[in-house]
Amino acid sequence: MLFIAKLALALAAAGLVSAQNFTVNTPASLIECQPAALSWVGGTSPYIVAVIPGGEVSAAAYETINDDVADTSTTWTVNLAADTSVTIKVTDATGAIAYSSADTIQAGADTSCVNATTSASASASASASSGAATSSAAAAASGASTSTVSAASGSTSATAASSSAASAVSSASGAASSASAAASSTSKAASSASSAAAAASSSSSSSSGALRNAGVPVALLLAGAGAVAALL
Repeated sequence: MLFIAKLALALAAAGLVSAQNFTVNTPASLIECQPAALSWVGGTSPYIVAVIPGGEVSAAAYETINDDVADTSTTWTVNLAADTSVTIKVTDATGAIAYSSADTIQAGADTSCVNATTSASASASASASSGAATSSAAAAASGASTSTVSAASGSTSATAASSSAASAVSSASGAASSASAAASSTSKAASSASSAAAAASSSSSSSSGALRNAGVPVALLLAGAGAVAALL
């Protein structure tokens, strides 16, 4: 009983190690319409072997090469067009998955086996990936351009605001100078008016003094004339 338990434990451990070491070898070369040897290490049989877009582990398979492989190797007659990037995907009986590195199919002398439908799908997938990359790059470039324009606009606005502030300060300075000049003119006018008033007062005093001085001889003349008349 103990022996069976130990054996089961050993088998489980061996299966775990196998799953952890489950890897797919990248094919030496893939050429149109020529057989390519595919192999892997680890995992639990039977295996499902498929071809997917190069490096795109979540993408749908171009095709399933074999869905019941008992051994750790199989052969695939490359039926996809040249320049197609592919990855070999192997799924074991437990559902564990391993992938090869991406590899590009090379042109061959014979293309009669090429699957036109699958190759068209592969081409469309590659174009879509390229288009997405191009769109992302364009969007990034557009965003950078917009940021640059916004920054330039902000700088221009700041410069205009600074110029307006300088103009306002200059205008205020001019107004202050004008007010100072007006105050000076007013002060001079007031001083002139005061001088004129003083002159007028002095003239009035002089006139009054002259009349008083002139009044004495007249009285004396009148008195003398009266005296003369009385004597006659």
